[in-house]
Amino acid sequence: MGLKSLDKCQLEVFNCTKRPLPGYIYSVVKECIDEDFPDGEFRFLDMGGGVGRLTDKILDEFPKSRGLVLDNSEYLLSKNRVHNRKTLLCASAQWVDTIFADRRFDIVFIHDLLHHLVCETYKDSRQAILNTLVLTKMMLSSCGRVSVWENLYSGAIVDSLPSHIIFHVTSSKLLCRLTKRLGANTAGVGACFLSEKQWHTVLNNAGLRVLKYKDVNQPCLVSPCKKILLHIGSYVAAHFWCANSQDRNVTNDLCTRNTSCSGSAKPI
Repeated sequence: MGLKSLDKCQLEVFNCTKRPLPGYIYSVVKECIDEDFPDGEFRFLDMGGGVGRLTDKILDEFPKSRGLVLDNSEYLLSKNRVHNRKTLLCASAQWVDTIFADRRFDIVFIHDLLHHLVCETYKDSRQAILNTLVLTKMMLSSCGRVSVWENLYSGAIVDSLPSHIIFHVTSSKLLCRLTKRLGANTAGVGACFLSEKQWHTVLNNAGLRVLKYKDVNQPCLVSPCKKILLHIGSYVAAHFWCANSQDRNVTNDLCTRNTSCSGSAKPI
């Protein structure tokens, strides 16, 4: 079950060293960190951290923290700012259990990465996402947290349909030129976006408990035409703050909005 990779031209989109980290992202993340790590001392892994924007912001704000940026692109890692509390490692997220067999992290950030874990089929891509989350849980310290930031596409009628459509359209070699013209940076490779319900299910199946959920509506980023073609009912950017579900010292302060994400959810 090999993962596909973006080419250098596609990776250039993520070379965003001159663009500040969006404030709405960092404010949500910082609130969670402040609550669970009030002394500001923690070790974190920025999985798929690219040029290190998030890591740099956290290191600047929390002088007792130490971070490691993991990415499979040497090109993006080369754009990182040097910092004495930051380590860089070029490797794939699918091998973290081997790489960090004897290491534990207080926080693992997985921001805008999971939908890029794409294989030849939709089923294998979903499995790759689940496997990565399971391995992530194994790397957590006793008080560990997982921070997931993703774009959520929920169907107008069938909730999971946009996920399937977007995957098959963006991964198609035949439609590559068309999807590029329509603005899909992952054209020819694919993207596996999920709906809110799908994310709650996969996190639960990975053994992670969602402690806090926050979404940000972004209606202007999807045109009415695309919403119809892709069967999109709603599109939001969302943050999931999670803990190991087996950690009984954690209380479930779930969601600013959603309360339907219990363990009884069925796989989609």
